[in-house]
Order: sequence, then C-alpha cells, then structure tokens
Amino acid sequence: MENIINFDVSFNRKLIFGKNELWQIPKILREYGKNFLFILSKSFSLSDLWKSLESELIEEFLIYTESVTGEPTVDLIDKLVRKYINLPVDAIVSIGGGSAIDTGKSLSSLLIDGGSVKEYLEGIGNKKLSGKKTKFIAIPTTAGTGSEATKNAVISEIGKNGFKKSIRHENLIPDVAILDPYLLKSLPKHVRIPSGFDALSQLIESYTSLKSNVITDTLCEKAFLMIGTSLEKFLFNDSDEDSDLVNLSLSAYISGLALANAGLGAVHGFASVIGGYFSIPHGVICANLLYPTTIKNIEILKKGNDAFFKKFARIGNLLYGDTIENTNEGIDRLKEFLEKNLSKANLKKLSSYGVTRDDIPRIIEKTSIKENPAKLQKEDLEEILEMSL
Repeated sequence: MENIINFDVSFNRKLIFGKNELWQIPKILREYGKNFLFILSKSFSLSDLWKSLESELIEEFLIYTESVTGEPTVDLIDKLVRKYINLPVDAIVSIGGGSAIDTGKSLSSLLIDGGSVKEYLEGIGNKKLSGKKTKFIAIPTTAGTGSEATKNAVISEIGKNGFKKSIRHENLIPDVAILDPYLLKSLPKHVRIPSGFDALSQLIESYTSLKSNVITDTLCEKAFLMIGTSLEKFLFNDSDEDSDLVNLSLSAYISGLALANAGLGAVHGFASVIGGYFSIPHGVICANLLYPTTIKNIEILKKGNDAFFKKFARIGNLLYGDTIENTNEGIDRLKEFLEKNLSKANLKKLSSYGVTRDDIPRIIEKTSIKENPAKLQKEDLEEILEMSL
C-alpha cells in the first residue's frame, strides 16, 4: 500500500465540555483525595465566581491556592516546588490562561521528580522527566494557548541571554480538561485579541506543518469554520453570544491538540526566541508575525509545493464558510481575513517593545522552523522580521 503516513496522536484522558461545567470540580476531586493545590490566574482569583467555588470546596477539602501573573519563570516554578513538595497534594487544578496551566503542568511533574525545572528544559538541561506525576486538571479561562491539550509547559527567563523553552513528556497532558465556554464571558479586549490570534496562528501552523496528519487536519478544518464565523465578533464586538463562546473555546482547544500532535511552523519558531529576549505578550508576538510569515510561505510554496499551497487556499475558503476547492480565491480570502482582523486589532509592533533590526541576526540564529512547510532561507526570515518591527 503506497503513501501511508505514519503518525501517533495523544489526547487528554477526559474532556468535559459545556456551560457551567466548572462546577464539576468537586465531583472530580472526590475521585482523587482530600488535598488539592489550585493555581489561578490573578484575575480569576479575584472573581466572584472563584469566591463561590472556593466556599464550596473548603467545606469538603483542604485546598492550597496560588495566583500567578505573567508567563512562568524558572524562579517561580522552583519556588513553588520547594513550597509544596513535602505537603500532601492529591491533585493540582489550574484555572486561568496558558500561564496558570503551564505552571500547574510543571508542578504536576516536578512535585514527583524534584529538582529545578531548568534541569529538564529542552536545549538547556540534561535531565529527563520520569513521566510520573500528580494528577492534573486544566480549566482555561481564555481562548488562546490550548495548553489544556498539550504535552509541554513553556518556561521563560527573559533578558539578553534569555530563553523560552519547554519541559515535555507524553504524560504532561492534563488528565482532565474542562472547557466551560461561559468562562470566556466578559474577557477584556486586551486579553481576547492576543489570545485569539495565538489560537489562529496555532491552527494555521499545525494544519500546514510537515507533520500534519488526517486527524489534526480534520480537527483544524472544523476549527477554521468556527473561527471564521466567530473570531471577529468575539475579538472586536465583545460578543458573548453562546455560539461565539462555544466556537472560540473549541477552536482554542483544537489548536492545542493540533500543535501537540503535528508541531508548529515559523511563527512560533520566532516567538519562542523573541519571547526569551523581550518582555512581550506571546499572543502579540504571534499576531505581528502571522501575516508576513503566511505571505512568505504562500509565495515560496506557489513555486513548487502544490499540496501545501492548496492547504493555505483551503484555510481561506473555510474561514469564509466555503468547503469548495478554489485555490486562487482561497489564497485571496486568507490574505483578506488576516489583513482585516489584524488591522482592526491595531496591536503595537515589535519595535514598540524594543526589538530592532540589530536583533534580527541573533533571533534568526536561535529560531527553529523544521516543521514549516516552505524552506525559508535567511533572507526570507529577515524579511519576515523586518515586516514585524
């Protein structure tokens, strides 16, 4: 049999989706024990919803609570490991954005393995995670990173010699992911917009990755239809319509599932390096890079890789609700969709955060683009970065 593409796909052990499913937490925790560590985004920790949930939980369980802001750092993870490694923790629950989830994900492993998280980071440390972990439940409150579906946690150390690297293991995938679309209600624009573009970027990169497969492609195609219907309303019109909340919640989850099983391309290759050198929100980096990277990929693929060129065209058609193959129109639609929404977003360019042309060589030197569908040369990478400044 010819043209068989080998792949493997990993999922959460359990996915719970629906309105007000956050309140499933007490029922789930009863399966695990009595002592639980909650990692919360700062905004959620201050919400009335958390106060109500907390009051119910403390009647039955012993709970420890930590709130986090910003992306997790080596110092933060190591501090929390030291604090909780000798305390009884039957499971960890993260409620928040990608930072809260990656913090909980890291702790779920390191409370068993011990040591500094830096020792386990890809490309930096020389230790391997054992795969043993504390049970972990992830509940996203943003529609962006898809960390509730991934097998890695991203840790940053920002500065001149900074980095943004992952710890990774198949067993880091959260045991349970709870997607409650109502948690996206009333998200402020400054959170909606960057996280929404992060999810869109992950979908495009995973769908056009050299490691994409029939499972991730099928999921991404459905997500493009949902994103096309709801992204603009959710980001710019403050839409809290049920259908839009559902579409964004599911699309973000699928973006995480797809990246975990198909990999990512040049946008996130750049973003991981830039995010180590400069204190810039991850979604803002991705949004700035998404259009020039997509256009450069299309330009190169048009000359020779018909299959992936057609994939980009299919994305454009799906974003406008059209499943009919029309290559030229699909490419135009994709460009139009990105131009329209990025123009409305009006995000600061990377230069506003201190990135200059002088930084381009060191960014390119550290950037990995091995799953990107087009073979980008140094001059292509330079052009993309210059367009993002």
